[in-house]
Amino acid sequence: MYCGPAFAFGGVTFPFIAMTLGGKIWSTILPLPYFLEIVVDQAVRGSPCQFDIKDLVALLVFILIGITAAFIRLKYVLINPYFWKKA
Repeated sequence: MYCGPAFAFGGVTFPFIAMTLGGKIWSTILPLPYFLEIVVDQAVRGSPCQFDIKDLVALLVFILIGITAAFIRLKYVLINPYFWKKA
């Protein structure tokens, strides 16, 4: 129930070109399609690395967003005395 829609919106089991606008938007904000494009290009097609720079930059943006969100949350947890309680 979890992986089926993820693979569909990732473009594995359902082609991106046939998705509705909502599906295309949802697929674009997930990191899976970019990762799968890199895997297919490198492992199956054997294409040069310069063709995957766009996808690598997209994955880097996802990583930077995650790290930034983690540091913001960590700062909040360290400042807020509610989280200082002993377990």
